[in-house]
Amino acid sequence: MTDDMEKPREDRVAELATAFALGEISEVELQELYDALREPGDLGRHAAGVAWRALDTHSELRVGLSTQFQDTLAHRLNHPISNRFTASLRRRMGQLPSGLSPVAAPGTQRSLPLWPFALVAVIVVTLALGTWWWSARVETVATVTEVQGQATIAGRALVPGTRLERLQVVVPAGSSVRWQWLAGGAAAGGITLSGPATAIPQGGGCSLVSGQAWITAGAQPATIGLPDAKLVLTPASRVAVTVTDQGSMIGVAAGSAAFGTPNAMQSLSAGQAATISAHWPWLQQAVPATTAWEVPVAGAVNWELSLSLTWPGEHELLALRSVATAEAPPLPAAPEMTAGIELTPGRLTIEHGTDRREQALPGAPLAAREVLIQRAGDRLTITVDGTVRYVGALPLNRPRLMLSQTSVLHSGQLRTGPATEPPAPLRWP
Repeated sequence: MTDDMEKPREDRVAELATAFALGEISEVELQELYDALREPGDLGRHAAGVAWRALDTHSELRVGLSTQFQDTLAHRLNHPISNRFTASLRRRMGQLPSGLSPVAAPGTQRSLPLWPFALVAVIVVTLALGTWWWSARVETVATVTEVQGQATIAGRALVPGTRLERLQVVVPAGSSVRWQWLAGGAAAGGITLSGPATAIPQGGGCSLVSGQAWITAGAQPATIGLPDAKLVLTPASRVAVTVTDQGSMIGVAAGSAAFGTPNAMQSLSAGQAATISAHWPWLQQAVPATTAWEVPVAGAVNWELSLSLTWPGEHELLALRSVATAEAPPLPAAPEMTAGIELTPGRLTIEHGTDRREQALPGAPLAAREVLIQRAGDRLTITVDGTVRYVGALPLNRPRLMLSQTSVLHSGQLRTGPATEPPAPLRWP
């Protein structure tokens, strides 16, 4: 991998990542870091590895550095066992011991040596500078208001009332945390984070590395750094964000937001969802009880259809097919259908052109089924009863849901973007 990235480029990525961790990176340098991380192939992956190691090293140093050094230094100065420590400190200051010299005759008055006073002054200044540096680095930017499950910041457990510094917050799967930014008082806004998620709090914003977040801006705009984009909320706006391996996706619940790369920001209003390459209506609605329903996902890059099914008889059918005309095809599938999914009691069938693949489902054929169909870019995932049954590029660009009878569908929900609400009992900040 070293052959793919020259040493100066690797050093530059490490320098930019360190500046980001210290909060001293400029907009130009931040864009340069994002561009390096988005390089295609091994270049981007290696840049991400270099940046991660730099952030990890910075976090370990920040966690490891505390008042222990200051306490140890004061203890050794105030309770000396031997003069080796003082002699070592003097050598580090450049005051090397001199050789033997003739002893002069004692004078009438002996002046006090000045080096102990200089040494004490240097130590006092060093301690003052160290205290100032540490207090500056652990500046608190937010306060935790609620925790469900567990969450940590730099390895320390979070509880309501914990002050958050600019350190990495980790929320495991099944847990959630909510915090409020300090700047602006009660009108400062905040963020609800659902695990698995990783984020770094900032003043009036955060860097969201992965996971789901629901963000409310306060009286000032809120800036959210994402792996592939930048998000800026206007005051009092609310935005839901999901960050996965496929990239970032947002949905604007209230107000407006600017989203994209620094050179290509798109303005979004309430009711819109987007990735960095497209935007579409943000919907979350129940599936109607009808035998034929054209799923309203036109233009949506990401959508999710969850279905709870019951089988009144062994000849029932649920189908989700891509149609090319406004008229619904009859059941069973017409020959001209190019892509589709069929569920019958005890069986799942995937159609793609002339290719037809069938899978037997475990359990009783007439058992109720929980089906989740997810579209993320060009990838379609089908999950039945919690088990992934299909992952591939099935082109359901204009899907139509068809049922042999309405009683097959017990309940269903369509979502074309991030989840509109945080997991209960948490709520929007």
